[in-house]
Amino acid sequence: MEKGEPTLMKQMPRPKDEPVALGFMWFSMIFNGLNICIIIFVLYVVALRHFCDGFVLQADIETLPNAEYRVEQARTVAFISLVWADNLRCYTARSFTAPFYKGFFSNPAMFKAVAVAQVGLYIACFVPVLSDQILALHGIGIGIWGWAICLFGPLGSLVLCETLKIFTAMQVRALERKKALRVNANAELTGNQHKQAWK
Repeated sequence: MEKGEPTLMKQMPRPKDEPVALGFMWFSMIFNGLNICIIIFVLYVVALRHFCDGFVLQADIETLPNAEYRVEQARTVAFISLVWADNLRCYTARSFTAPFYKGFFSNPAMFKAVAVAQVGLYIACFVPVLSDQILALHGIGIGIWGWAICLFGPLGSLVLCETLKIFTAMQVRALERKKALRVNANAELTGNQHKQAWK
C-alpha cells in the first residue's frame, strides 16, 4: 500500500458532510484520463502518417501494399506508448499536489508491479507467434523511429499531469483556508453559547 502524504496530519479535519471526492479531485481524475487518451490518439495518427505514406483514412490506406501490416505498426506504437504512459502514471497519481519524484522509492511494490508490466510488454512485442500472429504487434517492425516516438506518450502525460498539480495545490490551500475559517467560526459560536448558558 502507498504511504500517506507527510502533510496529511497538518491538514484541517474534513467536515462530516463533505464528499469523499472533492471537485478538484474529480477534475484531476478526468483531466488525467483525457490527457492520456488524447496524447495516444495523436501519437497513433502520427504513426499512421509515418508508416502509411502520409495517409490516415482507411480508404486511402487500403490502396497501399501491405496495408494491414502498416496499420499494425502504428497500433504497436500506440500500444507501447500507452503502457509506458500508464506505468509512469502510477507515480504521478500518488498525490494530487506533490511532484512524482517525491518519495519515489517509498513503495517497492509499485516497482515490482511496473517491472511485471514492462516484462509483459516486451514479451507481447517480441515473442514470435504471440506478438505477430496473435496480438498483431511488431516490436522489431516499428524500428528505431517507432520506439523513439513512443516516448512522447509518457513524457507528454507526465508534463501535463505535473503542471496540473500546481493548480491543484492552489485549490487545496484555498480549501484549507476555508476549513480553518469554518472551524474558527464554529469555535467562536460554541464559546458564545457557553457564555450565554452561564449567565
